Amino acid sequence: MQHTTQIISSGIKKASAVALSAVLAMSLCPGMGVQPAYAVTAAEMQAEAESALANLNAMQETLDRLSAEYGEALAAQEQAEASRDAAQQRLEEINKQIADLQERLG
Repeated sequence: MQHTTQIISSGIKKASAVALSAVLAMSLCPGMGVQPAYAVTAAEMQAEAESALANLNAMQETLDRLSAEYGEALAAQEQAEASRDAAQQRLEEINKQIADLQERLG
């Protein structure tokens, strides 16, 4: 009895596998006369493409704006560093003058 149950169970598994394979094969083959429920029309695909293009253009504009701001920030940083270096040099000169004056007064 148990042997018969195993044979029937094995047969059901094989039949299920064959049926599943057939369904998958039919879904992958266009022109089988069966339209899947998720089929998208050309108009829907065009609308999706236009939406994606609009998103891309918006992101490109944002990138361009941020890139320009980054360039301006780099220029401001370079100017600030140049001012810092000039101030540091001037400070060193003033400290030398102070040292000279203290030496004279001493």
